[in-house]
Amino acid sequence: MANDSQASAAIGAGEIFNTTDLTTFTAVSVDAKLPGCMLFATGGSGTKPTPLYLGSALSAASLPIVIASDQVAVAVKQSGTWNITNVSGTISLPTGASTSAKQPALGTAGTASTDVITIQGIASMTKLLVTPDANSAINVAQMNGVATTMGNGVSGTGVQRVTIASDSTGQVALAAGSAVIGHVIVDSGTVTTVSTVAAVTAITNALPAGTNTLGGVTNVGTATGSGLTQKTFVSANSDNATCLKASAGQVYSIQAFNLNAAPRYLKFQNKATTPTIGTDTNTKVIMIPGNTAGAGVVINFHTPIPFSTGISYGLVTGIANNDDTSVGAGDCVVNIDYI
Repeated sequence: MANDSQASAAIGAGEIFNTTDLTTFTAVSVDAKLPGCMLFATGGSGTKPTPLYLGSALSAASLPIVIASDQVAVAVKQSGTWNITNVSGTISLPTGASTSAKQPALGTAGTASTDVITIQGIASMTKLLVTPDANSAINVAQMNGVATTMGNGVSGTGVQRVTIASDSTGQVALAAGSAVIGHVIVDSGTVTTVSTVAAVTAITNALPAGTNTLGGVTNVGTATGSGLTQKTFVSANSDNATCLKASAGQVYSIQAFNLNAAPRYLKFQNKATTPTIGTDTNTKVIMIPGNTAGAGVVINFHTPIPFSTGISYGLVTGIANNDDTSVGAGDCVVNIDYI
């Protein structure tokens, strides 16, 4: 079949459709049941027909077609450089493609993110203002280029100088009754140890008569002074249980001598009544050495021995606390100085 002017035609098996003007050609219907059909273009009678769509060709030698809306996707291949202009919308990268540089995904402020943009500063740039959080702690490693000094100690380059304001209400004086001053020289030249501010006041000001308690004061400097009370006794054939003083007192010295070959034991109790030797608790035990020619012991207590309830004693032959064995009459002579 040949036709140079028909715009559309139906082609059967084995037929040839020739046309010299592709611009007038609009459609060719090929029976899908006639395989092997092919379109040719000729220049006229007796000219060898040329296939219209064998391989790639210029648009002048190509057959115009319309792609149906339900056409399955067709792969497109292109070599060389593509120049794309005036593109709108979103273009997706092919599967497996990637960009040449990391594209940060900026997150919400204050939320941790692996995509972080940093700022590279230069020497002449305006400093960035960094405002710390309210009541936040700031560690200062240096002050004026020198490591800071913490805690108590002597002054130094790392210690900040401070000035106490003249109207400060802070404590700038020693607290009464708690500060130890050390040694204070009194007018008489005597070195006195002062332990409290109150003691300094007592030294500076005259003591009001009859209103201040100084503690125990013993007048031993004059012939008429009361001094210490003296007790002397010779042992009887008993445990010599005796209440020396029925109220609080202090023992200053003891002189005890023994004419028996065996030692004897002078035992004291903090009691205001006659003690039960061997039963009452002993607060101090003095051993008196024995010798038929005479032996003994002399003790002067630098600090008197206090008895808060009373001063009592007994004299026996055994060292055990529960011993109540009587000594012989005239075995011992004992002197006790007390107040």
